[in-house]
Amino acid sequence: MIETLDRGGASATTDEALMQDISRQRHDALAELYGRHRQRLRATIDGVVHEEAETDDILQEILLQIWQEANR
Repeated sequence: MIETLDRGGASATTDEALMQDISRQRHDALAELYGRHRQRLRATIDGVVHEEAETDDILQEILLQIWQEANR
């Protein structure tokens, strides 16, 4: 079951609170974190690898690692 963020609004939720929610396996929290930081992450990765497909793969690996290790 996917729960929704029940705080005052997603924009008011801190990254730290999102990480706590991600550690509880809340998909919507990961989606919110991704939405906030995707452009910056993509630009940083693309500045190193210069290939869109590889950028996508690396970004996916980062998100997977966040999902798996959020409780650390």
